[in-house]
Amino acid sequence: MRKNQLLAITAGVFLLFCVGIPLFSLIISLPPDNQLRRVTEIAFWICGFGLLPLLAAAAFVWTMLDLRRGRQSARRLAVPLGLPPLNEESSPLRVWYGGQFKGRSFGMKPVPFGSQSYDGAHNRRSFSVSIYLRVALAVDLARPTGISAARTHRDKEEPESLAAAFPVLENEARLSDAARRALLQFVQQGQRNLRLLDRTAVPPDLLPAAILPDATVILIHDIPRAARIAPEELRAALADLSGVAAALEGEKNE
Repeated sequence: MRKNQLLAITAGVFLLFCVGIPLFSLIISLPPDNQLRRVTEIAFWICGFGLLPLLAAAAFVWTMLDLRRGRQSARRLAVPLGLPPLNEESSPLRVWYGGQFKGRSFGMKPVPFGSQSYDGAHNRRSFSVSIYLRVALAVDLARPTGISAARTHRDKEEPESLAAAFPVLENEARLSDAARRALLQFVQQGQRNLRLLDRTAVPPDLLPAAILPDATVILIHDIPRAARIAPEELRAALADLSGVAAALEGEKNE
């Protein structure tokens, strides 16, 4: 459940139990012609038909502002870090920003993910959108590896092995022990998602051909709650990705 939805529900429960019910109890305990009862009735109806709709409207506006901030997350982070746009697009959801981190090229852009939930008790479906910040980092290898590993934001299992961490895993035997440990440790830190692909095998919807075109191998990580990512959090994610890249690059010297 999104944080703003949880806050709205909490506020609604507070109004019901701490305001609505006490007011109603006071109304029925007072005589019909009592002046305090009339004032209490007015307060009760204002609470029921004024504050609750206002609370619902505030939650909606909050959600829209959060989505807008998520859409602008890459540009917002690029400004303090001095990162230029890597392509020209009219929509902020298609503009990549990037540069260099520890000698490796990277790019980032916001990515929306939709999800559905079903309430069987009320026969009701709900749809929500979450915006992640996609970060793609080039691994400094001279040749493609033929290795493919993918764990998405929907994979929530707590992995104890590389096979459990990556539902999609091809040519695992080509990974060194250090690379195996680095991939698994990255995922185990907060149930994070990660993809490892040769650049030529990356679908355009994950990373357009014009972004990081000179890379041979790519790491891709989608950071959740894009609207709230601070520059320090982005740097930390890039540092962790660079650690995985370094473990993969260690094989080129063997």
